[in-house]
Amino acid sequence: MADLYDSFDEELALLQALYWRQIGLKLLPAPGVLVEMLSPAVQQPDGSWRMTDLAWGAEC
Repeated sequence: MADLYDSFDEELALLQALYWRQIGLKLLPAPGVLVEMLSPAVQQPDGSWRMTDLAWGAEC
């Protein structure tokens, strides 16, 4: 039972630590500039990129 409690405790701690949610990024490069997304983020129909939620203290 303790193992189950620990995993739930970790998940709840992450949910409580979420700082930024539904982050989006849209780049408008200058003419002649190529931009390549290196993240596994999915491009949205409007050309923006939806990023993952960010937890407080996490590395970007």
